[in-house]
Amino acid sequence: MRYISAIFCVLLLSFSASALAQSVFVNDQLRVGVRPEPSQVVAPIGVVLTGMKLEVLARQEPFIKIRSAKGVEGWIKDIYVTDKVPAILLLNDLEKQQKISLAKMQEIEKTKEALEKANSILNNQIDILKAQRAELQRSKAVEIITNASSVKGISILWLVLSVGLGIGVGYLWHRYQTMKRLGGLRV
Repeated sequence: MRYISAIFCVLLLSFSASALAQSVFVNDQLRVGVRPEPSQVVAPIGVVLTGMKLEVLARQEPFIKIRSAKGVEGWIKDIYVTDKVPAILLLNDLEKQQKISLAKMQEIEKTKEALEKANSILNNQIDILKAQRAELQRSKAVEIITNASSVKGISILWLVLSVGLGIGVGYLWHRYQTMKRLGGLRV
């Protein structure tokens, strides 16, 4: 029997500990009076507002004992609170996130503009370098053609002289061979 009562006490304590650890929020757009006792007859000792996070200390239907972040401790009706975060707080968080996102977007836009300017400058430099390369290639080609023309003229002259000399030598050799066969008789 002792074990059953010990287990029951442990369960009761764990249940009350979880109730103490719970957080709730004032819902709607309200100003709720915090009372020193769980009664509507007693005058409020403080006020909690919409969106305030409250720590639940105890429950006594239809009241809950709370403690605010400012240290106000007392009783309020449980119909004024919810365990869901109020929409106004969610909206405020979303507005903060939107401002941060807009600032990041503006920063990204500035970076994009700077990169576009740098890209434009680099493209202009590439165009200038391509034009310089084309001019260099053209001047190189003209130089090669000019050098080849002077060398070509000399080469053609040497070719004509070589062919003429070859024909002359060939003719004389053929004549010599013919005379040799015919015993010195000229043909």
